[in-house]
Amino acid sequence: KVAGDLFVKNMDWPGAQELSERLAKTIDPKLLAVGDEDPALAAAQQQIQAMSGEMDAMHKMLQNVSQSIEMQDMERKDFEAQIKLFDAETKRLTAVQASMSPEQIQDIVMGTVHGMMVNGDLVTEMQRDTAMDMQEEDQKEQQMQQPMQPQGQPMPPQGAMPEQMPPQGMPPQ
Repeated sequence: KVAGDLFVKNMDWPGAQELSERLAKTIDPKLLAVGDEDPALAAAQQQIQAMSGEMDAMHKMLQNVSQSIEMQDMERKDFEAQIKLFDAETKRLTAVQASMSPEQIQDIVMGTVHGMMVNGDLVTEMQRDTAMDMQEEDQKEQQMQQPMQPQGQPMPPQGAMPEQMPPQGMPPQ
């Protein structure tokens, strides 16, 4: 049963080749393989390896899609934060505009345009302008709270020395 086809194939009588071929069909395929592996098993292993490669490629593709979605979500959140910042700045400027002179508004606009031209960063420029505007407002409030001298000049803060006036006919330094 194991080597019958080989035994008949090497015989010297008519029809030995045909009988050898028929016997080969009845033998277990594992015994007919040249190596130690079953040909069906080797084919199955190749299929498994090919499928494993395809699965790895699909896994990488899914990771890329997931990262892309996360990046888009982060970009969307950043964009929404910028919109909120612009909206807050617009509301603040609308509220402050009533007390601002046209020159002050023009200074803010020119500073913003200059910032955009210099570094292309409107947000940083808006934050800087906001800080400067708040300082100006604080200074105005402090000036309004200081008592006035008879000549219309604000009184120096307590503990501060008044500036010396230059002699008559001399320009101030």
